[in-house]
Amino acid sequence: MFFNTSTLLLPLLVIGAAAIPQGERATTTSNVKIYAYGDGISGLPVYADPNGLAYISSSATSNLSDVSWTIATGGTAPWNVTLASNTTTTKSQFYVITTSGAYSPAGFVASNETAPSGAETIGFTLYGSDVMFISDSTYHAKFWAQDIGADSEWKLVWNVNGTGQSASVPVTLKTTAPTTVDKS
Repeated sequence: MFFNTSTLLLPLLVIGAAAIPQGERATTTSNVKIYAYGDGISGLPVYADPNGLAYISSSATSNLSDVSWTIATGGTAPWNVTLASNTTTTKSQFYVITTSGAYSPAGFVASNETAPSGAETIGFTLYGSDVMFISDSTYHAKFWAQDIGADSEWKLVWNVNGTGQSASVPVTLKTTAPTTVDKS
């Protein structure tokens, strides 16, 4: 019984093709909430102020808007957000400022506005449920909560160097809501 060479190689080609790593498929998810976790911050949501800056707070005060996220994994598309204030709904994109040495507020910029100097709107992804920023193929999580003197409210900042800053703590941003215990 004789087989030609192509018949013998076909199974090897199929096995070899299956062994090639497949790239992560980007997915988009809408109506996501993002929560911050850190020292003294136990799963508080991220909100936006009227100037488009991101805040962590126990509740949406009169000066903070609820944020609904549309996130795309893979870091190749901006994370779009819908800011819902008492009077309007605004579509914006999340950004962090990544210039050397920056310790700058994270925020949201409308598509018809100019982002602050050094702002990046593309590069965000999830690692499990943790929010990360991809730069030069490296995953970074350099979010910090800066105490602003208000009860249960912090400004969300990006700390490029990751060095300690006065009146601030590192936080992890997650898509996982805090667990609530029913005490009834």
